[in-house]
Amino acid sequence: MVGRRLVVAIGILLCAGCSGAADGKLHVSGTVTFRGSQIADGAIYFVAADSEAVLGFSKIVAGRYSAQVARGRARVRITADRLVPGRKNAAGNPLIEQYIPSRFNDATELEATVEGSCRLDWDLAAAG
Repeated sequence: MVGRRLVVAIGILLCAGCSGAADGKLHVSGTVTFRGSQIADGAIYFVAADSEAVLGFSKIVAGRYSAQVARGRARVRITADRLVPGRKNAAGNPLIEQYIPSRFNDATELEATVEGSCRLDWDLAAAG
């Protein structure tokens, strides 16, 4: 619980007071790590806190992302897939798994308030 609050607090503090854009879309960029390693290939979504509207989206490449995000409070969802060595799916193709725990995507605990263009780093250190 303390770790979750720390991640949320960091997200809010990093974006508070940054410069804004006149068109309503703000530049948010940063890094994403999972258990100390950069996420090689994934995605980050900023979803409105009170709906399922996507406020912004970016691919994560080599641990970095850069998104145009609408101003407001957002739930942050981070996803990443990887091949499961030596395993195949029912069609005989390589098995791919989502390896980021649901607490960081489908059932996200991550939040950010975007009030200006800023850098927002995510260190997903916790398992489960």
